[in-house]
Amino acid sequence: MNKEKLNELLKEKQAKIDELVARSQASENIDELKAINTQLEGLKQEISELRKLEDDALQQEARSQSKATILATYGLKKEDKFHERQVSDEEKRAEAFVASNKINISIDEVRAITIGSGDLVSPKPVQTSINEKFNEVSSIIEQVNTVSAERMGEYEVPYVVGYSEGGIITEGQDYSDGEPVFNYASIKPVKITIYTEVSEEVTKLTPVQYFAKVRQAALIALRKKVAKLIPLGNPNSTPAEITGIIHAPAITDGSLELTAIDENTLRRIALAYGGDENVVGNAILLINKLDLIAFGDVRGADKKSVYEITPDTSNPNAGIIKEGGLSVRYIINSALPAVSVAATPATSTCMIYGNPNAYELALFSPYEIKVSEDAAFKKGMLAVRGSVFVGGNVVTSNGFVLIEKKAT
Repeated sequence: MNKEKLNELLKEKQAKIDELVARSQASENIDELKAINTQLEGLKQEISELRKLEDDALQQEARSQSKATILATYGLKKEDKFHERQVSDEEKRAEAFVASNKINISIDEVRAITIGSGDLVSPKPVQTSINEKFNEVSSIIEQVNTVSAERMGEYEVPYVVGYSEGGIITEGQDYSDGEPVFNYASIKPVKITIYTEVSEEVTKLTPVQYFAKVRQAALIALRKKVAKLIPLGNPNSTPAEITGIIHAPAITDGSLELTAIDENTLRRIALAYGGDENVVGNAILLINKLDLIAFGDVRGADKKSVYEITPDTSNPNAGIIKEGGLSVRYIINSALPAVSVAATPATSTCMIYGNPNAYELALFSPYEIKVSEDAAFKKGMLAVRGSVFVGGNVVTSNGFVLIEKKAT
């Protein structure tokens, strides 16, 4: 492939990337954003391969020119020439990071990673000499409705609490009132600070790999914290946290109480959600792994398992629990206590069931990351510190059912 054709292909791929980025900024649809992210990763890989071909072509051209002119230039002073490859934006950011030990991740970038990236759901090593451990982030953070609130302060999201019912009157009586009841969910910015450490071995990588590793560590730490605050965040704590599901004013129905997990538990949970007129099929069960094990341990009169548990092969943090014709999606979240553990206090909320889109997560600022080689010098680690302003709240009336441990 000649140089002109390579340049033409590179321009086409970059134009497609620009178009997809513009679409992602305008979209609020989670499935569309995930699809866009997948296309972006593929295009970036194609551009990387094309640039390798471009480098090979330049080197081959340089070798050919050298052979053709060696006799003509023998004995003359030669002027060194270098063919510089175009530096990508990622390389520029990486080199700037190495020089300043500081990263700024924009709202759009954090939002895209929160919604669509598979790399941070099941982290992959940057190179084989730095091995990763199992995923530590509950994927509930990828399921909630994530929005950009940059340059905004506290804001409110309206939601319907209920509708009136028509009445029957006799002649001369006033008409029945029929106004719907509204309420508002307040979402306030809360500063979340992150501190984590990575091996100093990452400094031996290329600038791009070093940048990627530090960025990954900081984003995982942020996602890990927010994934715990989504169910349990307490806005009345000191310091204040984002409003978690169990503290949301929008949830007014009483909790479903359980003393233990038995053959009726899944059915009771699924049918408790959606009000008196609905059985909602797109809900997710947030559950501690110990309670998931307890579901698997339930046996019927025939000593066979009552529940079939099928983990998601692409995301080990999620899966499906089946019982008869009922299927319920689950997401493991270690922040929740387990109802099956004797030491769990009575009235503790142990599971949460509902549509994750009923929770709105707002990103109020870019994610600023700084690196220090001094703080953990003795341990041979690099200290990574980050800060960001986020907020969250349930924005649908009774958007979730709380399942708590019943007092005995």
